[in-house]
Amino acid sequence: MKKQSLKQHSNDYYQSQQLNQKKLDRLIELSDSIVSEKSNKVNWYTIAAALIVTVALIFTAQQFKTSNNISQLVPQEIALNHSKQLALEFKADSYQSLNSMMHKLDFKLFPSTNTHLKGLNIVGGRYCSIQGNLAAQIRLTDQNGKLYTLYQTPLTSALTAALNTEKTDTYLADSIEISQWQENTLFFGLAR
Repeated sequence: MKKQSLKQHSNDYYQSQQLNQKKLDRLIELSDSIVSEKSNKVNWYTIAAALIVTVALIFTAQQFKTSNNISQLVPQEIALNHSKQLALEFKADSYQSLNSMMHKLDFKLFPSTNTHLKGLNIVGGRYCSIQGNLAAQIRLTDQNGKLYTLYQTPLTSALTAALNTEKTDTYLADSIEISQWQENTLFFGLAR
């Protein structure tokens, strides 16, 4: 018998050993299925997490965009309504007369204390909307016959966001000067 080193003998022995081919195939198959199941779970968790993060980012971006744009959207909407100069639905010369005719309103119109309205007279009114809310569109004139349009509607969170409540906000939208303010629970917008 030949003497071999232990290292050499171990190498020869383990190299001569073989696993049954069927058992080897079965082990490979089981290994692949375990890896596949784990990767499927990881993939679904990863996809679900990515989806949640994406939805959250879209929602946050939309809220940020809306809150930033509302201060521009409201004056633009008022300017658009004013520039259409649609026919009056109600001819009246006082808030009291308009209140008695504009039954669809769930609020009472009242004269504003804002100095922009001094010397202006009511000609009549019509229904309109501001940011999707029913509003009164009140046509006014000055002593020279120049037309102004005053809007009154209940204050909403969107309209509150559009206001700087410390003072009257004045904007220029489509070459029309727009002032907007709050009195009591109403939003006021004046186009001139």
